[in-house]
Amino acid sequence: MQRKNLRFKIEDLRFAESPAASFFKLILTAFKTNVRAASLLFFVFIFAGCGGQQKRSCPPMRTSAEVSAVLKGYSAGLRPLRASGNCKISYTNEKGETFAQGFPVRIWYLNNKKYCLYGDVMFDAKGMSFAVNNGEYWSYAKQFGVYTTGKIDETGENYLYGPAVFLDFLQPFSAGCRKVYMAEAEEGFDILMCRDDEICGTKKIFMDRCSRKMKKIEYLNCPGNLVLVVEADEYKKVKGAKNLSFPRKLSYKYFKSGQCTDQRQIKLDNVKLWNGEPNQVKALFTPPDVNNLQNKAE
Repeated sequence: MQRKNLRFKIEDLRFAESPAASFFKLILTAFKTNVRAASLLFFVFIFAGCGGQQKRSCPPMRTSAEVSAVLKGYSAGLRPLRASGNCKISYTNEKGETFAQGFPVRIWYLNNKKYCLYGDVMFDAKGMSFAVNNGEYWSYAKQFGVYTTGKIDETGENYLYGPAVFLDFLQPFSAGCRKVYMAEAEEGFDILMCRDDEICGTKKIFMDRCSRKMKKIEYLNCPGNLVLVVEADEYKKVKGAKNLSFPRKLSYKYFKSGQCTDQRQIKLDNVKLWNGEPNQVKALFTPPDVNNLQNKAE
């Protein structure tokens, strides 16, 4: 079969259709004339065309009222949930030594004032756990022989280190947001600032422009130093809940003097609606038996 020059075939093409349709017509013509050249064109399309895609560009939210409405709309759709996955903790002690540990976790959420987490540590399904229950909390770490309990004090110095901020990203306006205003946006994010003179701290809330989901919160103390960064990623819809999605990846980073000293990363593989029976709820929010524990709170 007489082989024609592929170069002239390319020059004779007329782009009456879309560029993509014309390109595939070019490949078909090439196969009829030169199989090797057609294969080359195909691989150029796959590796150069796919890699050259532009990033999504979504319109920004213009006002704090618009961002607030999105956050409140998400909060209004929340339902009781239960989730399971794995947690990895890494921390640095006063000597500069770093330790890491991973373990399975289970989370139960009734509302923003009532939720708990249980970690399977040292052959104990409740070996590392905490609960927030309508203004009070308890936390337990079997490995370290530690148990603490008390009332949640939003004005206290240790508030950000306690369990009360664990799911604050679900309803970030629930505390510390008496003054709300927009900050200068960053690439792909609109930023809402929350200040509270009584608490004397600031929340910096990063909203993804395209997904309209909260992706990160930075917590700053009175002098404006970074204390905690919470990130929520990989949002997925919750089966059976209309318009409700929940992040499958959570990250918590604690800072002292500008250095990250404590990290907690949670990867969830299962999030479901939860209809807890009264007896189950009571058991979940009852503190562990710590009568023989030496380092328990007064």
